[in-house]
This record gives sequence, C-alpha cells and structure tokens, in this order.
Amino acid sequence: DSPAGKEQKLNNFVIALQSLARGAMSRKRVDDLMMKQSAVNVIQRNALVHADLQAWSWWKLFIRVKPLIHVHSAKDIERKEHEMTSMKAKLAKLEQDTRDLQDKNSELTTKNEDLEQQLQEERESSTQVGEMYQNELVDRRNQENSLAEYK
Repeated sequence: DSPAGKEQKLNNFVIALQSLARGAMSRKRVDDLMMKQSAVNVIQRNALVHADLQAWSWWKLFIRVKPLIHVHSAKDIERKEHEMTSMKAKLAKLEQDTRDLQDKNSELTTKNEDLEQQLQEERESSTQVGEMYQNELVDRRNQENSLAEYK
C-alpha cells in the first residue's frame, strides 16, 4: 500500500470510469444517429408517397371538391338547425292548439250533457202536461155529457 500503488489504483479507476462514460456517450450518439436516420427514411418514404398521390387524378379531383363539400355541409347544418327551430315552434303551437281544443271539447261535452238533462226534464214535463191535458179533455167530455143528460 505504497503511495505509488494508491496512485496507480486511483489512476486505473479514473481510466475505467472515463472509458465507461465514453462508451455510454458513444452508444447514446449511435442511438441518436440511428433515430435520425430512421426519421430521414420515414420522411423520404412519405415524400415519395405524397408525390405519387399528387399525380393521382382522383386525388386532384378530391382536392378540388373538398372545399365545396365543407361549405355545403356547413350550409346544410345551418339550414337544418333553422328547420328544426321552426318545427319546434310549430310543434309548440300545435300542442297549445290541441290543449285548447281539448278544453273546448270538455266544455262543450259538459254543456251538451246539461242540455240533454234539461231536454229530458222538458220531455218528462211535456209528458206530464200532455197527460194532464188528456185527463182534462176526458173530464170535460164527461162533464159535458153529464150536463147534456141533465138537460
């Protein structure tokens, strides 16, 4: 354990640490380079696909029609919302009219029942008056006959 031995051990430790650090840094650099190369490959592949797509006639047609579709659909949505609002208003009006007609119907039904009851009472009264009239006629004839017999 001389000072030179300690110095040698420390020197070897520092050298080992430096080599480990350099190795880790080299591996990281290689990983970064591989990732960059992979990214370049993806970009190149996508550029080729994009170039092929630009030459395709259906894609050209789609690019021209797409803005028209979007505007048309926005107008359709606005028109449908307006139609829905007007339909809701019509529905509310029809529901109110239905309620009013149901109230009027129940009122008229009640009035009809009252009138039928009055008519029945009038019929009964009329029948009684008719019977009284017939009885009165019969009594009058009987009295006239009796008066004629006494003369």
